[in-house]
Amino acid sequence: SAGLRVHLSLDESTARLPAATEAELLRIAQEAVTNARKHAGASNLWVTCEVDPPYAQIEVSDDGQGIADQRPDGRYGLAIMAERAERIRGRLEIRPRRPSGTTVAVVLGTSPRRDNVRGSAAAEGE
Repeated sequence: SAGLRVHLSLDESTARLPAATEAELLRIAQEAVTNARKHAGASNLWVTCEVDPPYAQIEVSDDGQGIADQRPDGRYGLAIMAERAERIRGRLEIRPRRPSGTTVAVVLGTSPRRDNVRGSAAAEGE
C-alpha cells in the first residue's frame, strides 16, 4: 500500500533463536521498515534475514533520500531500535546505502560461515 517494491531474502537454518530474541529482531525490523516507508521517499526496500543460531542478521535497506535528510524527531525510533538490539546482546548498524538510501542492520554474534572461511584460510597458511 506504500508503493514500495519489496525485495526479500531469507536464509534460515532449522534451529531457532530464543522466542524473546526473535520477538526483538522482529520489532527492530518492523521499525526499520516503518521508517523507510514513512520518511525515506523510497521506491525499493530490500529486507535480508540470515539466521544460523546463535548468529543472526537482519538488514533493511532502501533507495530513498538517506537518513541525514530526515527530521530530528525521527531519531526516537533509532534509539528504541538500539535499545532493543542491546537487550539481546546484538548491535545496530546504520549506514548510508550507495548510491542513495539507508541501511539498518541488527547483528547477533558472528557468522559461522565467516568463521569457517577464516579458519580454512588460516589452516592453509600454516
